[in-house]
Amino acid sequence: MSLRLRLALLIAVAIALALLVQGFLGYASFERLQMGNLERELNAYLSRIVDQLEGRRGPHMFRRDRGNDQTRFLSPHLVEQLRLYNNPLPPLPNPALPGTIAHARLFQEGVVLREWGSFPAEIPQSNRRETRLEQNWLYRSVHLRAGLYLQGAIEASQVRASLAGYQQTVLFTALLVALLGALVAWVLSGPALRPLRHLQETIRRVADSGDLSLRVPAEGSGELLHLSQTFNQMLGRL
Repeated sequence: MSLRLRLALLIAVAIALALLVQGFLGYASFERLQMGNLERELNAYLSRIVDQLEGRRGPHMFRRDRGNDQTRFLSPHLVEQLRLYNNPLPPLPNPALPGTIAHARLFQEGVVLREWGSFPAEIPQSNRRETRLEQNWLYRSVHLRAGLYLQGAIEASQVRASLAGYQQTVLFTALLVALLGALVAWVLSGPALRPLRHLQETIRRVADSGDLSLRVPAEGSGELLHLSQTFNQMLGRL
């Protein structure tokens, strides 16, 4: 492999690595932004459901305890009334915003008491408050009272598609710019390495003919010029 080709490949690899590192950092920031927005939408969706239930049941049936940053239903008859087959409450509308797909369910001890929309079957019942990503759904649960949880899920397919598109853009850009950098390095390294080629040709001619009167043209600058002058001085001494 020639020095010129090695130089072009080295520059291409350096450019690709620099762009990949920058793209990775940008992707991490973009992912945090997108998932943060989606998480805020999910929290707002669950908050609207809680407000909806409060409005339906009335302020004397339950209240929210905001001292520990949790929403708790304190009505002692809430679960019993929700378990009734003929629930006195009419069906509650799903308060998902237009353009978003979100579902929720109220459950206790594995029994679903009420659903908003058609809750995804692939999401398990969980009492974890941390947001989790399951396939194309972002979900979390809110503790309402002892053993009673409100679980919400919002579709994340558009966010994941945006992240996948971002990844593809970063990879394509890194590959394209690296190839362009290698091409530019190949073109520019030709004149820069011309003194080295002349030195190589002169050495070969001296080795073949034994003519010590041959000289290397004083071209280039820096180390290449110094190498040519040193080689000419060596031939003069010989």
